[in-house]
Amino acid sequence: MWLTFIIALFGIAGAVVALVILWKEAKEKPRWHRSLSIIGASCSLCVLIAQGIQQPLSDVSHSRESANMQKQYDGIKEQNDSLLTEVRGLTATNEELKGMLNPVIMMAKGRNPELEDKKAVEMFVGEIQRILNPKLVFLEDRTRTKKDDETGMWTIYTWTSQYPVTIRDVSVKLRFDTIVLKSAFNLVNMLPFSHNGTLSIDPDRKGVRFYARTLEAGCDIVISVFTETPPRILSSEFSP
Repeated sequence: MWLTFIIALFGIAGAVVALVILWKEAKEKPRWHRSLSIIGASCSLCVLIAQGIQQPLSDVSHSRESANMQKQYDGIKEQNDSLLTEVRGLTATNEELKGMLNPVIMMAKGRNPELEDKKAVEMFVGEIQRILNPKLVFLEDRTRTKKDDETGMWTIYTWTSQYPVTIRDVSVKLRFDTIVLKSAFNLVNMLPFSHNGTLSIDPDRKGVRFYARTLEAGCDIVISVFTETPPRILSSEFSP
């Protein structure tokens, strides 16, 4: 930039010297010739001055544009480096997750080898969720009705956990088509001091309600109802 400016100054100086010399020589020539020479030399001097001023300004503008472009480039490079770091982190996390999931996939395929990996894992996860959130199952085949000398009929109903895990907040509600004279319950395979259940007969004596804070793994709920005639269940509700 400065070299161009210096060259322009030398050009202007040379033009001024030439103009002075031309002025002196033009005195001996006709007036019109002298005027034309002076005008031409003046125009040349103006052009040189304009170039001398414009070139530094152009260089300054170019330098500013270059600085802005460099700043934009630095910003884009910084964003790109940040994204690259994030992508590398995600890639490492993905590889880590793959390593953690491989044993799960192997277990899922071991249980359902005929299925694709995704479907086998879905079924395996669903089974785990059911185990973590077990439900009561009514064992209809274990229902028994016996003769009772005192009331006439003694009927036993049994529930158990879907999986051998502890269940909390267990409840059973039964409604019958006959009067319940009395009822009783037993939590099979639970230690005596662990019994925490309650059983009550509905006010109209046509239903019973059972509740227990916990049902330990491997234990069953056995509810007995005593009636005069064989009872028929009109409705039943149990949870979870």
